Amino acid sequence: MKLSNFFFAATLLMLALGGCIESEENFQPTLLAYYKPVYASEQELFKIQVQPVRSLHDPGRIYTKGTLLIINERFKGFHLIDNADPANPKPLMFLEVPGAVNMAMQGQYLYADNVTDLITIDLSDLQQIKEVNRQKDVFEGFKPYPLLRDVGFECVDKKKGIVVGWELADMPSGEVECWR
Repeated sequence: MKLSNFFFAATLLMLALGGCIESEENFQPTLLAYYKPVYASEQELFKIQVQPVRSLHDPGRIYTKGTLLIINERFKGFHLIDNADPANPKPLMFLEVPGAVNMAMQGQYLYADNVTDLITIDLSDLQQIKEVNRQKDVFEGFKPYPLLRDVGFECVDKKKGIVVGWELADMPSGEVECWR
């Protein structure tokens, strides 16, 4: 079969099959799961806090600065660890920075993402950690939909706050309005 005949046949097949798909307004996909958004207020999201030591659950990037080891807890913040003795590291604290997945250090400053903002945190005195700068709306932030495919989800209501995650929920009995 000549190449041009193949493309002609393939085009006809696509046009024929395309007529079999329901219009988008009537289309209900086969969904594998259903999710509800988890909301937080701006006050909760943009508040940086020193917390007691906690265990690692979803570690991300790792950074070292002198004997300080910084491990990102994806979307939660940073574990600060004294690594002067690598055979016996000592957890110091947890720095809660909601939405954080990226970081960099220059001198005494930790630069990190805080949902949509870029923040600068002074780590020169670990007893007095403080945010020293904030640049608003630098990053995209959390997605307004689950990152999975073939799932339904409760449509986002911005009046309830900012979406910070998704939790598995029971599939509604009626039509699913939001899906991907």
